[in-house]
Amino acid sequence: MTKNRTPLNKKRKANTGSEAHHCTFCGKEDKENLRNCSLCKSVRYCDRQCQLADYKARHKQECVDFVHPPLTRAFMTEPINDEQYPQRPVFARGHRQGVGCWVSVDGEFDCSLKPLAEPMNLTTPEDYHATMARRMALAPGPEVVLIGEKSKAFTRNLLTLSILVQNRRKDDMKVLVFGSRIQLVSLASTKDAFVKGRPEVDKFHTFQDGGEAMAVMSVADDPWEKRPRLQVKNFSGTDIKGNAPPPPSVHDASKGIVSLNPGEYVIYRTQFRVGDDDRIATDFEALGRLCGLSIPFKLWEQGSDPLLLDNMLSQHIHNDGHSPQGIVATIDRPALYEFYADYIERGEEAFIESHFGKERVEALRRQSQRMERMGTRTMQTIERTGEIDLLIAGLRSSGLQDAADRFESLRARAA
Repeated sequence: MTKNRTPLNKKRKANTGSEAHHCTFCGKEDKENLRNCSLCKSVRYCDRQCQLADYKARHKQECVDFVHPPLTRAFMTEPINDEQYPQRPVFARGHRQGVGCWVSVDGEFDCSLKPLAEPMNLTTPEDYHATMARRMALAPGPEVVLIGEKSKAFTRNLLTLSILVQNRRKDDMKVLVFGSRIQLVSLASTKDAFVKGRPEVDKFHTFQDGGEAMAVMSVADDPWEKRPRLQVKNFSGTDIKGNAPPPPSVHDASKGIVSLNPGEYVIYRTQFRVGDDDRIATDFEALGRLCGLSIPFKLWEQGSDPLLLDNMLSQHIHNDGHSPQGIVATIDRPALYEFYADYIERGEEAFIESHFGKERVEALRRQSQRMERMGTRTMQTIERTGEIDLLIAGLRSSGLQDAADRFESLRARAA
């Protein structure tokens, strides 16, 4: 996890408007006039004297080594207020050629992996209904379910990651980051465990690294909308929400193609199919089997087409023998164990209580119940169309007994 730097060994304050700001070097509180490092935005100072002193003492090297991510509410890597654990614990980091990244999780409060059937942008009931309506418009009701069954969409097998990438080059060079080309890397010996939860259509290849066989997994694809399971969540401190147009630096939001000037950063939320709902069913079981990640980027010469560069990259990035290029972020196993120790040693309830508190747990459970009710209402909608009998019969005739049984169960609850 990100280490503490304040002189009195206090928690660094989150960069929220309501929290008091403190000088990174001397710890002095200042709510209005703190200046930050323009290149990394991970430190702030009450005056130039503190900035120069900290630069000589530690920040010069820390900035180059990408020790700390930029301060932002969208990626808080240290505990705030009375919290024991950060909202975004860092489980992998790396940098190359002046571009760095930090990797955290953005999944369920109980650490369970997500199913592909669940919309990725699920924050309100309206999001759920909008996604289901879009899927129904793209394919007839029975076909929507058949697509899901073929894609193992009802299995909890998606690892959801939050990834921050920042440009800290000192030559004013822009870089292009290709979010949908991010890849997970593991030992090839773990391939069978990962493949168990994946349909054949998923991209998976191997390569050799120092005589060791390695396996590579790409971002999961949405089989209904035929696009990567990826979102550009934040650009240099500005959240990207709903249907609002992204900033010009986001060249293709669906593929995560983003250009970064020095000092700028992007936060992705992306999903990878790595679970089997059995041996690999939680975030830490998936992360613990990985070696790291590869985040591809390219120095961007003005005039070159970002979409063309992305297409060129896609031509070979999935081929057997291709070694992932870009930033290599290695899994930090001590940090992984530190964060999930309560779950590993004492179980799910102990983890939830220590990380979220009892009141938060109850709120999250109520939210889960609301989501189940939304699923029931969707089932009732299908029932009213008169297609439910045809759908279940079609599933059984296709040999998809498990899916048919699930719909029968949902139908009974919705009755």
